Amino acid sequence: MITSASIESPPALLVNSKISLEGVVRWLRTERRDVPFGCFDWDPFAAQLADNIGMVQQDVTGLVATAFARIDAPAGLPEIAYVPCILRARDGT
Repeated sequence: MITSASIESPPALLVNSKISLEGVVRWLRTERRDVPFGCFDWDPFAAQLADNIGMVQQDVTGLVATAFARIDAPAGLPEIAYVPCILRARDGT
């Protein structure tokens, strides 16, 4: 039988949203596991939960500017647009 105790913890977890982050934090606490994890959906409150949480903020202004630049540009071949995320320190800077 596979139990929670028999499953090895991963070296790290990447969570894609705050909603999923809530479940991951609850699971990690009930299982008493100390796994570093990151989340792509930055939230100022969630960023303060624990030392092992790294959060990345989407550059919404950059995403919107890129989208409107694409709309205003003449039609052409499809291109991939890369908009870098914003890494924040624990103090929000």
